[in-house]
Amino acid sequence: MKRSFLFGLGVMLLVNALLGLFASMAPDNKIGIGWYVAASVIQILIGGVAFKIASNAQPAAHRWPAVGMWFLGFVLGLPLGNGVSTGALLAVSAALR
Repeated sequence: MKRSFLFGLGVMLLVNALLGLFASMAPDNKIGIGWYVAASVIQILIGGVAFKIASNAQPAAHRWPAVGMWFLGFVLGLPLGNGVSTGALLAVSAALR
């Protein structure tokens, strides 16, 4: 079940990074596009680590708990991705000031 959760989490992190890059193109943004790219790169790296760990995990023995863990990875992936990227941006901007 760890495998299903991490695959769901990794997919959602990558989707969140892609959506963040699309959102960075909006004309009413207050921060530069470089910060969005940095946040997306961090999310892509974390999603890659989640995929690497998931590929080494054992597959689930039963289908329905695996589907539930995949869905839980989706549900937790969006706020986790936003929290990681926002936290990283705040830390970098605080360190540069």
